[in-house]
Amino acid sequence: MHALLDLDAPKEPHVCRSCGVMEGLIRCKDCFGQHLLCRNCIITSHNLLPFHRLERWDGCCFQSTSLFDQGFILNVGHGGGQCPLNESYTGAWQDFPDDGSPVDEPNIMEDDGRSFDVLVLTDIAGIFTHRVSWCRCNGPPEKPMELFRQQIFPASFNRVKSGFTFRVLDHFYMDAMECKTAATSFFQKLRRLTNNCFPKKVHVSPKVFTIQSVLLT
Repeated sequence: MHALLDLDAPKEPHVCRSCGVMEGLIRCKDCFGQHLLCRNCIITSHNLLPFHRLERWDGCCFQSTSLFDQGFILNVGHGGGQCPLNESYTGAWQDFPDDGSPVDEPNIMEDDGRSFDVLVLTDIAGIFTHRVSWCRCNGPPEKPMELFRQQIFPASFNRVKSGFTFRVLDHFYMDAMECKTAATSFFQKLRRLTNNCFPKKVHVSPKVFTIQSVLLT
């Protein structure tokens, strides 16, 4: 019991396990060890792990937060790196204060080559909101195909606002075949994984997931 309770409070002092300089207040629920990291290090370490869930120490307890709240930008088309032709947001998250508090939404360029879009992406760990930066090496980005090449199935090929990772669709297929899980029930589980206390606050329609699952099965 003591060992279990120790997991709910960080050790003193709160120093980032990675850089050893900044105050470490954020931990990842999906990374092994759940070490405390600062904002910069948690973003850097999750450059290729965009569907991990985070918690932040507020002085009394760990509160749920997200990569989106910490200023993370998901780059597509360059192996997780920023496209050299899409540099309008360079250093966006580095300029945010490292106190662990949620960041304000950065300005989004309104032309057809704007720096990033805000998308709702569904994975087996839950439903995530991400700023997605596109590759512009071949001109204006083909957003649906760029997502598809990253193994994310877009919910629309006309105006991309959401998508589903291939692994969540494969996971649902296995659940449906072996456990006879309905698409609506599976999506309700994803909502609870995202916010177990208030799943109805996760405002994403399960009808979209049903359509996508039918397409791939």
